[in-house]
Amino acid sequence: MLIMAMITGVMAVRRFFVGPIVHKFNPSGVLLFSAIVTTLGIYSMSMATGNMVYVSALLFAVGVTYFWPTMIGFVAENVPKSGALGMSMLGGAGMFAVSIWNPVIGGWIDSARERALAVNANPEVAKLAAGQATLANLTVFSFVLIFAFTALVIYMRKIMDNNQKVHNR
Repeated sequence: MLIMAMITGVMAVRRFFVGPIVHKFNPSGVLLFSAIVTTLGIYSMSMATGNMVYVSALLFAVGVTYFWPTMIGFVAENVPKSGALGMSMLGGAGMFAVSIWNPVIGGWIDSARERALAVNANPEVAKLAAGQATLANLTVFSFVLIFAFTALVIYMRKIMDNNQKVHNR
């Protein structure tokens, strides 16, 4: 619970100061940065024990902080005709994805715990091993986002370059 509270606190404070960051790096750049740092955070949590769990959780919190508000803002800025419906659909798609994947992730935890219990009779060790194995699996999701947001950065740069060329004519 302490780690969850710490992650939530870091997210709340960092989101308060997001404006200058998004203006300096643009929304697609912030999303790419978030994907990279989140991947590092989840991966390090999949191996961390002891006090390093807090360091890994802080890294994860820094990464995941800007995903939600930046994606919503990106839609608002770049697809303005979608209006509130577009932003709501993005949010709904995210919530729908969570509802679909939660049972799958729960299955990963259960099967990893069973494997760990088969090797080691200590339930606490099995719980830790199951959590770490599941976090290692989840790293794939954020790693895929690195490629998706890299493509988004490249695409947005091309659009900006084309707009600049048109504007200079």
